[in-house]
Amino acid sequence: MENIQVLPMQSKDKTIIIDIMQILSDYFSPETIEFAEEKILTLTGFVAKDKDIIVGFITFENISKSKAKIYWMGVLPSYRHQGIGSVLMKQTEALLSEQGIKKIELLTLDEHPDYPGYLFTRNFYKKHGFEIKDSYREEDVTILTMIKKL
Repeated sequence: MENIQVLPMQSKDKTIIIDIMQILSDYFSPETIEFAEEKILTLTGFVAKDKDIIVGFITFENISKSKAKIYWMGVLPSYRHQGIGSVLMKQTEALLSEQGIKKIELLTLDEHPDYPGYLFTRNFYKKHGFEIKDSYREEDVTILTMIKKL
């Protein structure tokens, strides 16, 4: 984390974030990336930079006066386990709290043999105070809705 800066996401960062999502194809399906290419234009977020290179990101939007939704988050594999994801999450929570947001929601996958990496994802969110609120089936996977009260 020594040389890592966390900065507000800018328009010019968005294509690089899509590139990172493609690198993280174990977590982001082609359909998700296709949706993200348009949706990301409307989202707010933060990027983690090592010098001038984006190595992580988080995107979100306020969906009401008191509720926000985290859409996507990712850190390049060679930068994981250095606290970058935690700093991105804390920056997001601080900004949303300042804006009067009381609850953050996100979606993630439940256990599935084709997606073992999501155990790490779920544990990361739980470590940051998110709790499973609901679940639903979509095709062959179970989607979890997780929430955190600020």
